[in-house]
Amino acid sequence: MFMVDIAGVSVLYTGDYSREEDRHLRAAETPHLSPHVCIVESTYGVQHHQPRNIREKRLTEANQAIHAALSRGGRVLIPAFALGCAQELLLILDEYWENHPELQNIPIYYASPLAKTCLSVYETYTLSMNDRIRNAKSNPFIFKYISPLKSIENFRDLGPSVVMASPGGYVVEGTLAKTILNEPKEVTLMNGLAAPLNMSVHYISFSGHADSVQTSAFLEELRPPNIILVHGGAHEMARLKEKLLT
Repeated sequence: MFMVDIAGVSVLYTGDYSREEDRHLRAAETPHLSPHVCIVESTYGVQHHQPRNIREKRLTEANQAIHAALSRGGRVLIPAFALGCAQELLLILDEYWENHPELQNIPIYYASPLAKTCLSVYETYTLSMNDRIRNAKSNPFIFKYISPLKSIENFRDLGPSVVMASPGGYVVEGTLAKTILNEPKEVTLMNGLAAPLNMSVHYISFSGHADSVQTSAFLEELRPPNIILVHGGAHEMARLKEKLLT
């Protein structure tokens, strides 16, 4: 966050923020001084995130997404943003593999040159992260069960595997991702041809953006006289504005 003072008028710009500590980042702190103007992200409008422990269980556990698919001999594809979200998910997967020896012969790959570049930064600046990372006995970002996938030619599809690929993206109307969420029997590819959809789909958000509960609590603590909502769809911003005014 950035606090700027211009001719006696203070402006706080939150940027992307979260009030929830995750596996590697501390929660955003509330500034000690209330600004005259707060420019705050509103990505999720009035939506609420599931508790983090529930999302992690949905992602990994035996009767849930990843473990269930691998038990059937399937392949798991995880689309994720290369910075932040990818590293969070890789930490979760590496720990889960460490605790489940029956999975340790199943490879995990991340197919993203940008994520690989970002990882070198994460490996170097662990002291800038939360206590979980700073107090670890070894560097958590040097993964034991995860490796980069340099190219599709190097991918040997010989059995169950997990591949994390970027870029991830917002699942909005009109996109192939939105169509796939509804699990139709077939989808139309970019070349216009129809293809059967032989997969199960799970939507689990590990977004680093604040939800409605976090934003409302943050503004209640800060109590700025002027609020500007940014970084959100018009409809979601309007609903959040209405909630904040009531």
